[in-house]
Amino acid sequence: MSEEEENINNGLKMTDDSEEKSKVDSQQSSAEPEALNSKSEIKTMEVHHHPQVEKKSFKEYLLEGVMIFIAVTMGFFAENIREHFADKKSEKLIISALKKDLVKDTILLHDLIDNYIPTYHSWIDSSHLNVDSLSLKGNERKFCKAFFNATFWKIYTPPAIALTLLKNPATFNLIEDETVKKEILNYNVTIDHYTKYSEFLTNLQHYIDTSFVSIVSRYTSRALLDSLNIRENFLNNNNLPKTILFKTNDKTILKNYVNKLDPIDFKIHDIGGFYQDILNQDIKLLKLFNEKYHLENE
Repeated sequence: MSEEEENINNGLKMTDDSEEKSKVDSQQSSAEPEALNSKSEIKTMEVHHHPQVEKKSFKEYLLEGVMIFIAVTMGFFAENIREHFADKKSEKLIISALKKDLVKDTILLHDLIDNYIPTYHSWIDSSHLNVDSLSLKGNERKFCKAFFNATFWKIYTPPAIALTLLKNPATFNLIEDETVKKEILNYNVTIDHYTKYSEFLTNLQHYIDTSFVSIVSRYTSRALLDSLNIRENFLNNNNLPKTILFKTNDKTILKNYVNKLDPIDFKIHDIGGFYQDILNQDIKLLKLFNEKYHLENE
């Protein structure tokens, strides 16, 4: 190869090397922005997903805890206060209702003690007197009035609100005053004693009623009961049927009948003692209610 040809080949080779280097530089320059963009995105993502958290001191955490505790405690006390006022209102309503029942009860007991029992005893005496001194013929109305009034029963029933209160512990426990609760329980004991005794009295009254039906006609008995439903009290001459028919004219049978009235006459006298005990409890409770709950004007 001549010197001229060798120079030409060297020139071509340098040209090829220059072009190849230019291509490599071009590729590297285009790749650099992409790499920079990729690194920028990675840094941005890292900042987004891993924020820096501000650290608090122990005192700040303690203060937040104390504030939360105070808020919960205040809420608890507020609810307790609300319930307390609601219970106090319910308590006063219960006592007011009981007071109204006891006021009615005292009126009823005064009537039983002062009017019913003395009048009942007088009709027992009249029944005995009539049988001992009068003939039945012509005195049928007088006999019948005495016999019927001697078997007219006025039954005492304790106040409904008192019985309901004592049977319901949840309601009874709304009463906070221990003195009031104690006296209501004492009242309950008195009522229990009366109730047990009155059961025996009721059985005896039923026995007497059956005996009365055996000496007067069905017509007379029905007419007397109709009058009693209207008056709900002792009968007088205006309430008696015009015609009175007895099933017997035998004074011995009538004498046996009035003798059966004697045991119940004694029991009615005895029950008067229970009425007085209940009345005393009524008065004591009413006075206590007025003192503790200021219910004088209600």
